[in-house]
Amino acid sequence: SSLPKYIFIGNSPRVRNVCNVISSLKEYARGKEESERLIEATFERKSCILKPTFIYGGDAFGIDPPRLPTGIGSIIEAILGLYPIQATSEALPDVLGVAL
Repeated sequence: SSLPKYIFIGNSPRVRNVCNVISSLKEYARGKEESERLIEATFERKSCILKPTFIYGGDAFGIDPPRLPTGIGSIIEAILGLYPIQATSEALPDVLGVAL
């Protein structure tokens, strides 16, 4: 059967840079990079890789992969979506920019 489109959730280059300096997240970042390369090579133009900086959902905190619960995440998303916060985050180094 033919697959119309393969969608994969990767992570942004800023998130990957932060993960690569935190020893407990290096393998997570390496796995994401490797998966993205394989997906692009296998599915070519039939793939879409989303690269968000902030993911949340579920009812528990997660470390690997890093994730916030829905209630906290939706509040943080509303704050981070404000223009002054986004403009500030673009000017900051990766670790602080991802946090904002």
